Amino acid sequence: MFKEDKIRVLLLGPTHPSIGGITTAVNMLMCSELARKYDIRVTANSNKRPMNKKGKIDIYNMASAFLILVRVIYEIYIFRPKVVQVETSGGIGFLKQSIYIIAAWILRCKVITSLHCANEDEPLIEFTKNGKLSRWYCGWVLQRSNKIKLLSSKWSTSFAVRWGLSNDKVFGLKNCIDTSFPWGKSLSVQHQSDAISVVSVGSVGERKGSFLLIEAIRQLRADGISISLILVGPEERAGNLAALKNSAINGSVENYVKFMGGQPREKTIEILTKADVFALPSYAEGMPYSIIEALAVGCPVIASDVGAVRDVIVNEETGLLIEAGNIDQLVNALHKMVNDKMFRKNLAVRGNMFARKEFGIHNLENVLGAIYDEL
Repeated sequence: MFKEDKIRVLLLGPTHPSIGGITTAVNMLMCSELARKYDIRVTANSNKRPMNKKGKIDIYNMASAFLILVRVIYEIYIFRPKVVQVETSGGIGFLKQSIYIIAAWILRCKVITSLHCANEDEPLIEFTKNGKLSRWYCGWVLQRSNKIKLLSSKWSTSFAVRWGLSNDKVFGLKNCIDTSFPWGKSLSVQHQSDAISVVSVGSVGERKGSFLLIEAIRQLRADGISISLILVGPEERAGNLAALKNSAINGSVENYVKFMGGQPREKTIEILTKADVFALPSYAEGMPYSIIEALAVGCPVIASDVGAVRDVIVNEETGLLIEAGNIDQLVNALHKMVNDKMFRKNLAVRGNMFARKEFGIHNLENVLGAIYDEL
């Protein structure tokens, strides 16, 4: 049964037990007041394969995409939503989700395409490099959307121009955290040990800078600094985990690097709370929830200046920004965190205050609620 007096929204996104930023975004929306004000139904738009097997064009994924399409069409006919909101990444992920966007458009629903990606500082720019057909198809799909949500409002104008969209079709909305989150919990934890614990959360592999972190730990320990690393997340590509473990062994730091694998959000937050430093030296990002959650819990952050990370980290105010792939900058940033405890504490306090202001759930409720009403 659906509620006749409320606007109906069909939300297409990954659901539990999937792990990742888009899953967290879906969960945040369903924890917000929007889930009470509107009649929102969630339908999974991805399969439950391990991350290192997703994003491949194989029979399993194609069959899965077809079955999901059938379910989406069925849900639209049964639920009769006014709005279909598609949560998607870039690359092959966007190609798959484009099928559902087109289906919702054909069935005369209002479509919101929510992009959780950024490559070379702007979402979907990779489609301009693969020939005229790729560019045309991406632009044509985006034109079928009534609204396009980006992680940063700074991209809105250039994104609209690139794809021939009207400015009022594109809007920016930062990732948000719900009120039940343990805001500032790490600030009250007494970190008594002289040893520094560094945590990185996200899929592990080349793109997330996991190899750089292991090398940084090696260099710092060679300098006599007592420091360890915890990597939380599944391997991004098959073979990444084995390669990272070999890297730790070859650097003689295997006893100081811990691989936790993918963890539920509650466990991840517990790990963040006990950490001294959070580091994410990625080569490409959108707006990582892991950075926002680290700030919100009160853990000082080091991150690469990629994607929308600059919307989250103001260098030496809410965290430390480094150049992607620059091992010297990463090592120096960790040195600064290790050697200046007061700087580390002040960074954590300012980061936490910034997160409370910029990434509270009220931003999501106000902006997205207005969009639902407008459509």
